[in-house]
Amino acid sequence: MRSLNKDKKSIWFAKKLPPVPEKDENGLETGNMISCYDEPAEFHVNVQPITDTADIQEYGADVSKMQKCVFTPFDVEGYSPEEFEAAWYGVTPNGNLRDDDAEHQMNNNYTVKQVIFTGWQYAVYIKKVAGTET
Repeated sequence: MRSLNKDKKSIWFAKKLPPVPEKDENGLETGNMISCYDEPAEFHVNVQPITDTADIQEYGADVSKMQKCVFTPFDVEGYSPEEFEAAWYGVTPNGNLRDDDAEHQMNNNYTVKQVIFTGWQYAVYIKKVAGTET
């Protein structure tokens, strides 16, 4: 069943891309890898705190840092969410999609912890990133 538009909230998802090697000032690889993400896509879905007893038992103490997004493939135009994606809920992406710039950091405030697809509906569990205030 589709959600009512009045219950939907904006959320952005960005798929995790393969890491790229970090390079020094001479262009030589340092051996470190940089996490990169695809361009974020905005969706309007039902986002709610976790209140289901089974979910609370599964996530335990982390439940206070998590939200549950519920939507159908129709709601997200066929987008298929994956675990470890970056998510922005309550904030807009700042354009930085790599984690190598300490002065202009990626501002995602959630990551996708688990994706459950029942064949007609997604339940995506997102967890707040440590250090975010929103």
